Amino acid sequence: MTYLIKRVLTVSVLTAALITALVTGVLFLSPQFEDSYGYCIQRKFRQLAGRDEPAIVIVGDSGAAFGIDNELLSELCGYPVVNLGLQGSMGTKMLVNMVLENSVPGDIVVYAANDANWVEPEKGTERSRVAEVIEIALDGWPEGYRYMALDAWGECVTAFPAYACKKFDNFFAGEDRVPATGAYAITSFDETGNMILERKEWIYDITFDESWICNLEEDDISDACIEQVNAFGEALKEKEVFFVVSYGPMLDTCIVSSDLDAFEQGLRERLEFDVISGIEDYMYPIDFFFNSPGHCNERGSEMRTRNLAADINAWRERSYSDEF
Repeated sequence: MTYLIKRVLTVSVLTAALITALVTGVLFLSPQFEDSYGYCIQRKFRQLAGRDEPAIVIVGDSGAAFGIDNELLSELCGYPVVNLGLQGSMGTKMLVNMVLENSVPGDIVVYAANDANWVEPEKGTERSRVAEVIEIALDGWPEGYRYMALDAWGECVTAFPAYACKKFDNFFAGEDRVPATGAYAITSFDETGNMILERKEWIYDITFDESWICNLEEDDISDACIEQVNAFGEALKEKEVFFVVSYGPMLDTCIVSSDLDAFEQGLRERLEFDVISGIEDYMYPIDFFFNSPGHCNERGSEMRTRNLAADINAWRERSYSDEF
């Protein structure tokens, strides 16, 4: 009996050691997804963490990546801009954790999630997709896992073997590996994380699909989302950081509401922080989008950026003119 117990313990220890070695090897193997779209989060994080002066910090999804011109926003507001928007599948919790640890007193944090976030948090996001996106985005940066939302850990553990296999495949392919290209590649961004992809017009024949519809009703506003956003703002307030809420870009034909004014008013009443924008200022025709009803082309990006700059400047003048 004693022999059996020792044998089981030995096998268990060796198995744990092997798994630990494998996980460590995968995490610390040289990056193999540097050409991927999601990998840009590391560039964006460096802009967030590598500073000691206040900035406008955007918390959003791909609508912020495609829809905000960082340089133009900085020019119009007189602040450097850190745009963390990249991919909705990451969820906003990871970005929130990054900002909470790396904010600077005087920062203006703009929460600009997409329209569906207010009624259906993480709408359309499959948990397995979350894991895939996060693990590729954090490739070669194991320290980044500390920012991951707690509810994503289980999926990431489950998806780790598939991620490891992809990473080893890329490693052994070497120069024969075909790099990512097109809109969803690292080449869409400059070194600061600002999108430089040329996107002149809507690229598809289809201009409407029922799956794009988002119903915005006051009664459907998510209590969970409101609670999370208010908690984020309170935590930032303790760090002497300003916090405001805006909207992401929306395709006008896809927004359905029996009373959009009531939805906006309900949002303002539930949130403990300023909603600085009017929702209709962020609803655009198809001519302002590129490859998704939330992804602006260059024309849409300029419009959205100018609207956001005007909202930020009006809020600063209205509420904190003595502090800016």
